[in-house]
Amino acid sequence: MKYLFLFFFSFTFITKAQCQLDKGTWLVGGSGSFQSYKNDFQMPPNSVQYKVTTISISSSVGYFIMEKLALGLRPTYSLEKEKAIGSTGNVGGGESNYSILELGAFGRWYFLNKKKNYNILSDLSYHYGIYSNFGTNTGHTNTFKFLTGPEFYFNSSVGIELLLGYSSRKVLNKDGTSNFNKGFLTTIGFQIHLEKK
Repeated sequence: MKYLFLFFFSFTFITKAQCQLDKGTWLVGGSGSFQSYKNDFQMPPNSVQYKVTTISISSSVGYFIMEKLALGLRPTYSLEKEKAIGSTGNVGGGESNYSILELGAFGRWYFLNKKKNYNILSDLSYHYGIYSNFGTNTGHTNTFKFLTGPEFYFNSSVGIELLLGYSSRKVLNKDGTSNFNKGFLTTIGFQIHLEKK
């Protein structure tokens, strides 16, 4: 981890790249994220605590409607592993794996001057999707995410971003039950800023 930090620290002061954030610029990219949290399922007198780990990949296409502000769409595919780590009552626990496919809209704001070789951004998104545990349990998801962090530019078109954020997901099961998952996440991704001609 310290080597990754040193790379980006030195990269920031060595390069002279800057990126396009002008109105009319297209933003195309992709990222991967990791999230781990605990989830409590309560149905008195029964209780189960789960440890949930989620790995996601996503792509995005956006358009700068004004300088520093981009809006767009983002499909996301996630694999989620849920493992019981404690229970009371007569309910079991076990382990489940889920596949989640979502499509979302996002808004992204860049805070700093566009002439810098890095920038700080915030990204807010909403996703609607479907999930399956590779068996009979299926349903729908509603997910909100907020991310923030730096993007470092290699040249005027390509940047790498390291973002931290928070995600909350409501799961509506086919059988009528629902649960609410929330926690912090980290993402790393590349963005291509397609310059105006």
